[in-house]
Amino acid sequence: MILVNPDSYQKAAPLLFKLKFEPLMHCLVKGIIKGYIYVDDLARPQVAYAQFRHRVFVVGEINALDPDDLLVFIRDEALPNCQKSNVPLLRLTPGGIGWLGWLKEALKPLSPQTVGYQTYAYDLKNTTQNEVLLPPGFELGLTGKALVEREFENKQDLLDEMCAERNTLSGFLEHSFGIVAFHGNRLAGWCLSEYNHDTRCAVGIATMPSYRHMGIARGMTLAFLYLARSNNIKNVLWHCYKSNTGSVMTAKSAGFTLAEEHQVLNIYL
Repeated sequence: MILVNPDSYQKAAPLLFKLKFEPLMHCLVKGIIKGYIYVDDLARPQVAYAQFRHRVFVVGEINALDPDDLLVFIRDEALPNCQKSNVPLLRLTPGGIGWLGWLKEALKPLSPQTVGYQTYAYDLKNTTQNEVLLPPGFELGLTGKALVEREFENKQDLLDEMCAERNTLSGFLEHSFGIVAFHGNRLAGWCLSEYNHDTRCAVGIATMPSYRHMGIARGMTLAFLYLARSNNIKNVLWHCYKSNTGSVMTAKSAGFTLAEEHQVLNIYL
């Protein structure tokens, strides 16, 4: 696999854009986020590989790729890329029919684990806002400069999440948006936009352990959808493991519908 210079990312775009429910591809190709793109051939690529932190995708013609070469590539390039990003695993998404079994066999020495994965979608066009309800003592706020300058408990967790995609706080504040939940001066959770591209974005959501199962996540999500609409977003995506019942229930309760279900391979460092 050959590392592609950012100036030539468009060569891999036709392959990567086949991943319909991955706005990350558009953000990566357009340089909105910084990751890695590799192809089997720079002149006429038949296979494209994209990586952003632990998220890895391979799409194209299986017959154009040698399994032994891929194993060496994952071991010597992809896993070190994960280490640079300080993430504990590589999550490989097969892009097309036949790829899963082929990848499992090719990467068997790395002990990949097959895990169910789902994508939910919410169409913001012609929708009405649902009432946002929170338990007594909780309030919602917006991500912004005032929040960054404010002192509160669990602040570093939020700052780390805001920098996970955009790398800097200023980058997040300029290009992304989000909702936060507070219980007094303690951060209870967040719901942030990810991979903003044209009129589409994905959701990055988390609730602090002591505040789970209280309806906080659903409240943040509903407020986030209203905020997304005001930011000219028309379609919101929600990615999660199939086994993450809390995430699945939150998405469904907020009105998201299942758009895609597939399996991914987790390789732990």
